[in-house]
Amino acid sequence: MHFHKLRIRISLLWLPYLLMLPYLPVARLIGWIFIMLTIHEMAHMLCAILFHYPIERINIYPFGLAATITHIGHGSLVKEILIISAGPLMHVLFPSLFQFCVAKGILSPSFASYLHTINASILLFNLLPIYPLDGGRLMQTFFHCFLRFRTAEYATLICSLISITAVFYFHLLQGVSAVIVLIFLILQIFLSWRSLPLTQLQFFHYRRLHPVAYDPILNESFDLYRGRRNIIKYGRGWIDEKDWLTQRFGSEKNSRRP
Repeated sequence: MHFHKLRIRISLLWLPYLLMLPYLPVARLIGWIFIMLTIHEMAHMLCAILFHYPIERINIYPFGLAATITHIGHGSLVKEILIISAGPLMHVLFPSLFQFCVAKGILSPSFASYLHTINASILLFNLLPIYPLDGGRLMQTFFHCFLRFRTAEYATLICSLISITAVFYFHLLQGVSAVIVLIFLILQIFLSWRSLPLTQLQFFHYRRLHPVAYDPILNESFDLYRGRRNIIKYGRGWIDEKDWLTQRFGSEKNSRRP
């Protein structure tokens, strides 16, 4: 189940949240947002477990869970599309949950209608083509279908910045909280850009330990295509990516050595 090294952390944000909770008039709404975002993240996790992606860490925030899935962005494009899409799909199912709660007297029709609006807003925001939102990750996977790894990563980050600029310019999101979230996303993009050389090495190391049997493609660059088995131009001839990665990282036994 890939839970043997799982770390669970409770965010320090819970402390001020619990202190302010009795004075918050929207405590019930925040509780439902926590439920929705937790189910959203659990869908990602369950789908990742189904495809044998290890769950490294789970952070518990006042607004929901946040899971760190090891090797996401390195493996099968099809499997990762399903993992990424699992979370947003839950928001398509939530309206049925709200209607059920209304029928059972758990929610009033007016509050359920408000939750419908909140749920739709969360879904639309999450599908914006901005990394690391799910929409940005789907865009990243799309670029990996036809671009080399590093080029696809650069394209993802550049398009994310363009999308954030459009959000600001057209006032698609308003309010102080929206601005804070967008600034946080810009910071994430900046950090991802700076760490891209390390990310590429991690991808190479993953491919060395997990050889693929995809359709081959001739590649005159040392930057691999993620969705194909690379036949790399090497000297005056060509070399399979497995052999090239073995020369770069050593044998599989040495690669797994701590």
